[in-house]
Amino acid sequence: MGNDQSDSQPKSQELIEENLTFVRKINDDRFGEGKLMQDRNKNLVLIKNKILSTEDACKKYLEDSKIRLEIDMPTIIQLMKVSHSQHNEFCSNFFKVYQAWEYLDFSLDQEIIQKQSRNLFYSENELFHMMDCILSGLIYLDSKKIQHGDIRPHNIFMNENIYK
Repeated sequence: MGNDQSDSQPKSQELIEENLTFVRKINDDRFGEGKLMQDRNKNLVLIKNKILSTEDACKKYLEDSKIRLEIDMPTIIQLMKVSHSQHNEFCSNFFKVYQAWEYLDFSLDQEIIQKQSRNLFYSENELFHMMDCILSGLIYLDSKKIQHGDIRPHNIFMNENIYK
């Protein structure tokens, strides 16, 4: 019993975490549970896993993940890697899918609070830039038939003056 992969093959989780260093576990309402890792360039990566009970559910999840892997847009959080494995334990089968996501920890709501505390306001150009980033990302997602589902300042992140 146990994982049906042979001991000579790297496990799904090991493949996704290759060349990454563990930082800490996280659990928040924006990302859910996951492991925060760091790559060689000091970029943060979030490792999430999902357990699926059927092969069909796993295939569907992997198809959706493949679409997200193909997205290369600076205004959208990047899915960087996906790996999966099948497990047989205690007379049941299940599937684990691991995903490595770009991780940004500074959000628009944090920026708004900082500006308010300093009694600063957004300029018209800053607001146009913010809306351009957000809308271009949403239009791109819509063209791929992907819905965001939770647009609010808490879920819009910043990286080098780019809103994602």
